[in-house]
Amino acid sequence: MNNTIVLTAPNGGFYERILSDFSLGFKQAGINAYWCTYDNAHKKIFYDKVNQINPNLILEIDSILEDKNLINKNIKHAAWIQDYRFNGKSLINGFGESDFIYFIINPIVWDVDLYKLKNWSILYPGAPIADFCEGLSIEKKIDLSFIGFIPRPVNNKHLLVCPVSNVSVPLEVFLSGFDLKALMQSTYSRKQIYKFIDKSCKKYSLQSLKEADLHLIDEVLPRIYERKFVVENMLNISNSVEIYGPDEWRYWDKFKGYHKGYIQGYNELKSVYQKTLVNVHNGGLAMHYRVLECMGAGGFIIINETQLDHLDYGILQYLNPGDHFVHYNHSTLNKTIINYLKNDKDRDEIRLNGYLEVKASHTWKHRAIKVIKDLNLCTDSDENICFNRRLMINGE
Repeated sequence: MNNTIVLTAPNGGFYERILSDFSLGFKQAGINAYWCTYDNAHKKIFYDKVNQINPNLILEIDSILEDKNLINKNIKHAAWIQDYRFNGKSLINGFGESDFIYFIINPIVWDVDLYKLKNWSILYPGAPIADFCEGLSIEKKIDLSFIGFIPRPVNNKHLLVCPVSNVSVPLEVFLSGFDLKALMQSTYSRKQIYKFIDKSCKKYSLQSLKEADLHLIDEVLPRIYERKFVVENMLNISNSVEIYGPDEWRYWDKFKGYHKGYIQGYNELKSVYQKTLVNVHNGGLAMHYRVLECMGAGGFIIINETQLDHLDYGILQYLNPGDHFVHYNHSTLNKTIINYLKNDKDRDEIRLNGYLEVKASHTWKHRAIKVIKDLNLCTDSDENICFNRRLMINGE
């Protein structure tokens, strides 16, 4: 079948929504699209079904092609890396036999050796577009909302144990020499983190750390430190706060009373974005799903500054602070929130500008067009004949 792409990702409701939206973007761009999720136990079944369809391209989220013989010779494979470690497996130590590698974030934060890659690019999420909500004419407005994940609280007395010598060191002692900037979402640096780890291991005579402890330091803690700071400051400003995300929020005494549950359906997310006066984003990725979806729903959002903003592919190449969104950092967070809670005129102007810009340049159709150009795919002249369908796997 010509002019066809298959989009796939690991099992999960979040991925299902993303793949469905992305496949619709390809249909709108003139490419037939199938999509599916699967688990590793059924990966061979997945490839067998894909070979029967014989598409131009397979695009997999958080999975590389380990063996080119698994797919027909004429099928191209692109991997879209969104997490550098997935299910305990590193995705950045080697890129297998994929023809093209996409990263969701500038890979310098993961210390990726880009000289080993011939074909790669940044691929940001797209946004579904809702009807613009004039004047936030929704009942039960709230001041502030935060959508995202936070791990459970970490015990600073947790012992880091060397698997070779059995020597142990409390976490708080091990981290005493760390520059905490490397452990913040906005200034995260995997390279710096592992420099500090090596230094601390030598200082405390640890030959190595367990994989679970490495995960704790390079992934869990960075999701806690800055996010905790941001939400604590939100609660110091207003009691009209709602937190959405997994149940880990309920393990934090300060936050559990504001946690409203986990939502993944776009209509529910859209409602939160539209009823919130100031949506707050915190993360290492400024062009995040949440950011673009919020703006595509006509919501007003403030976004933490990151070290990547001014670089190639940084958010400042696409969106302007003060016009489409508002920037904040640790020192300006409270002032920024307070200012825009009371400044209806500026807030409404910025959210309208952001909505129009995302609608014009950052939908899933725009992301599909980028992939089509990058992989030299052909499109049908009449996009109305194209389809997007779910491909049934796992014995369904």
